[in-house]
Amino acid sequence: MNNYEYYAKADLSKYQGKWVAIYNNNVIAFGKSFKEVAEKVDKKFPGVRALFARVPDQAIHVL
Repeated sequence: MNNYEYYAKADLSKYQGKWVAIYNNNVIAFGKSFKEVAEKVDKKFPGVRALFARVPDQAIHVL
């Protein structure tokens, strides 16, 4: 499973309304803004190409 598939299928409800960075099917950083998360990733995991995404405030239902 790639990082995008993980993002699409994982239960990320505890991160609602926040930005997350996903790498190797794990959330490696999260925060209130993209900039905050990017800085955390650059500091803790230099050179890692993570997926950055915002977790919606509420569940999205597709019909």
